[in-house]
Amino acid sequence: MLFSWGIALILGTHFGYRNAIDSPSWPTTEGLIIKSRIVGVGGGRGGSGVRAKVHYVYDVNGLQFKGRRITYQRERGDRSEEHAQKVAERYSVGRTVRVHFRPDRPNVSVLEPGGSRYPIVGGLVLGFIIIGTAVLVWVRSLTRNGSSLCSS
Repeated sequence: MLFSWGIALILGTHFGYRNAIDSPSWPTTEGLIIKSRIVGVGGGRGGSGVRAKVHYVYDVNGLQFKGRRITYQRERGDRSEEHAQKVAERYSVGRTVRVHFRPDRPNVSVLEPGGSRYPIVGGLVLGFIIIGTAVLVWVRSLTRNGSSLCSS
């Protein structure tokens, strides 16, 4: 189970990074903000605070999609009340926005394209630590049960 979590974290980090890097070149369409509010967030690597939560709808080739991602970029102070308020105001309900969507998977979208490669380091390191821990647990269970990795 730990091994699966590690693999999922590494793959999720990789695909998030690819989307962040590729998103400036994605096609765009017009969207509409349907929900915008400030919510409390807690724990995790970013600590606690508040964040703007935005929902929008957009059409691609006659199909309607819903999106929630504002950006792939994490900013210092992005969990502050002031930052959340600015984002919520910028994406107020009823506002028309430009939506960038992935051409091969139009359900993947973002309002502010681009991103940095630095968040990928933390996700990859944590993923490999989890995988390493899973391997150590597996090896220890083999040696406890009288099995040997190296047979003579």
